[in-house]
Amino acid sequence: MFSGHLRQFGMFLGHFKIAWHVLRAFYDSLACF
Repeated sequence: MFSGHLRQFGMFLGHFKIAWHVLRAFYDSLACF
């Protein structure tokens, strides 16, 4: 049960990192304008 919860948390962190990179790329493109 604990390992499953840990895996769920890892998936959440992975999605958060992806969203963070997308947001940064979006803001960088806005700054270029």
